[in-house]
Amino acid sequence: QSSEALNERAKALRTREKEVLRFAEQGFSLIYYTCSWSLGLYIASGESYWPLNTVEYWTNYPQFQLQPLFKFYYLASCAFYIQQLFVLHVEARRSDHWQMFSHHVITIALIAGSYTCSYHRVGNAILCLMDPSDIALNIAKMLKYAGWQTTCDIAFGVFMVSWLVTRHILYMRVVWSCIYDTLNVMTFHPTSRQTGDYFNRTAYLALIGLLGALQVLLLM
Repeated sequence: QSSEALNERAKALRTREKEVLRFAEQGFSLIYYTCSWSLGLYIASGESYWPLNTVEYWTNYPQFQLQPLFKFYYLASCAFYIQQLFVLHVEARRSDHWQMFSHHVITIALIAGSYTCSYHRVGNAILCLMDPSDIALNIAKMLKYAGWQTTCDIAFGVFMVSWLVTRHILYMRVVWSCIYDTLNVMTFHPTSRQTGDYFNRTAYLALIGLLGALQVLLLM
């Protein structure tokens, strides 16, 4: 019985250590997403497309010169998701490994592509829509690991509502703008690297394809 008790105690200790590690991981993500969302909202609030004037994503395109703060925000977001690719292969593999891997690859492609093609306004809008549900989920998981189950359930309910509103309703409004507002405001023409003008048929189709693929993953 003493040996069994020691084994149970050791097992409980290992479980607790894993929970503490998971708590720390979620804490790091919470800090990042909170800072990212706050900075993204601060930048967007000073722009003509705030809050959902979606046609302004494309008005006076392209804006070739970016403010230093906007540039930092955008490149830091790309760096975070590149880092997440490495984290996926360092941590113990989870059941949604390939879905998350695909999500990160598509997100990196969207951020890098929109930065290159001067589609950063719509990129800012989408990043601002992605962060809130991540914040709510991080909080819910931290509460779960802390043993506060009732509060965790409330936080998870907030997460579900925020996910539906931001990632399926508002996100699709932005995608609609990418499909239709672009064609109403601009016309396809050859790429000009000197002015940063990359609105051609290939870039347009790539943007729509990646945004659609991301929505499929979000639905999954």
